[in-house]
Parts: sequence; structure tokens; C-alpha cells
Amino acid sequence: MDPTPALIGSAVALVLILVGVALRGEGGRGIPGAVALGLAPVAAVLATLYASGEEVAVPPARFRDWALLAGVVAWPLGVLSSRGRWASVGALAGVLAVAVVLYAVPTESLHERDWAGKVNVWVAVLSVATMVGYGVRIAAAGTDRSMDANLATGIVALAAAPALGWTGTGVTAFLVAGVSASAGLFGLVQFARRSIRSDFAPLDLAVAAPQVVLLSGMLAIGTVYSETPRLAAAMLFGAPIAVLLPGKGLKATIVRLVLVSAIAGAAVWMCRPEPNPYAGY
Repeated sequence: MDPTPALIGSAVALVLILVGVALRGEGGRGIPGAVALGLAPVAAVLATLYASGEEVAVPPARFRDWALLAGVVAWPLGVLSSRGRWASVGALAGVLAVAVVLYAVPTESLHERDWAGKVNVWVAVLSVATMVGYGVRIAAAGTDRSMDANLATGIVALAAAPALGWTGTGVTAFLVAGVSASAGLFGLVQFARRSIRSDFAPLDLAVAAPQVVLLSGMLAIGTVYSETPRLAAAMLFGAPIAVLLPGKGLKATIVRLVLVSAIAGAAVWMCRPEPNPYAGY
């Protein structure tokens, strides 16, 4: 597959990350910086989509369109969360509402056929998974785990690309690579600018909401509409929890990221295609 669309999305993400860091303001509370950085995952995914020759239907026509719309809605919620503790609570409630709508409304065709009427169970499980992912990012923001959380999200999203590609969702594999770029590149910027890491907490909160919502939506496409194993998707989405393990310093960061990589790698292994019995004939 041509990697050009993913590279274009990554370039867009990097530009917005650098703009966001430059405009972060005192203590990282500059609204322009939060707006720019929060836009990074959304813009990266949309740039990747259009570079792939695909478009977003307005109004949404399929679940992928709804997932991208949810990411767009999560963008201002992320900016809101960067304004302080109570704003973060409001953003948390907003992300939960976005998740519930995303998993309840556009999935109507599945409610009886595939979900056997257990709509509330499916919606609750998917929404709680999204909130757990967002909760990890909130817990890590403003601490020495912030960089770890971004790098972990980048690793997981990067691993999700082949996992989704092998299980029938090629376009989504490209899109999730955009999410990976927005998280991984920001984590590398945090590592490079450790002297101002205290200024990154509001920015981290701003970017976390759209990243988590988009990643959750992409993995849902694989599990609900394609053949991605549910356990593999759960392992991918839950792997960043490892960044909350105790330990300080670079060694602890390496251990946590190696653990995240191991979990993500195991999930990718579960999604690998079956050998072709006719190969060589």
C-alpha cells in the first residue's frame, strides 16, 4: 500500500503540534496553542483520508463518517479541558456523551441483526472503554507520565494500523496512522523540550480528547463492522494503562513503553492473516 497519505497526515500533525507548542502561552494556557494542538489528530486523519482519495459524507452516511464527526466534536471539548479542573470535568462528561451517541445512533442497523437487541450492553462497554482511555490521559497530564502517555498512544495507534488492515479495514488502517502521528510526534516534542515540560499539561489535555475518541472509533470500526478480534482491540485500547505503573526516570519510562509495545505487538499477532494454503502452487 502507498504510504503517501499517512505521510501527508503526519506532516500536517507535526506542523500543528509545533504551532501549538509555539503558541502555548504562559504555563501552557494559551488558547491558540490548545486550539492548534487539539486540531492535530483531527486534521491528520482528515488529511490522510482525502489523500487516500476518500471523502467524508455530510451528513454522515456510514459509521466511519460518524467516527470522524465525533473526533471533530471532541476537539473543542479537549480545548475546554485545558482550561482547568472544573473544565476538565465538563469535558469528561462531554466525551462520554459523544461516545454514547457514536455507539448508539449510527449502529442502528446492527441492533437486532448482530447485537441481538443487547444495545445497552454494547453501547455501555464501548463508551466505558472510551472513558477509560480518556481517564488514563487525564491522569497522566501534568505529571512525568504525560510524555509516556502520548508515546504509548502513538505506539498503540501505529500497531492498530496493520491490525485493522489485516482484518478488512484498509482505509481505517491509514486513518489510525494519523492518530499515531499526532500522539507520537507530540511525545517526541515533549522529550526534546523537557525543560518546559510543565507547560505541556494543558496542551496534553487539549489533544487527548480527540485522540482517544478517534482511536476508539477506528477500533470500533474493526470490531463492529469488520473482523478485528474483540480481545485484540481491547488489548490495543487498554495498553496505555501501563503508563500509570510506578517508577520515575528514563528507565521507568522505557520499561512502561516496552510493556505497551509488547501488549500492542501481541494484539497485532492475533490479527495476522492466515497462511495461504495454495502458496507456491
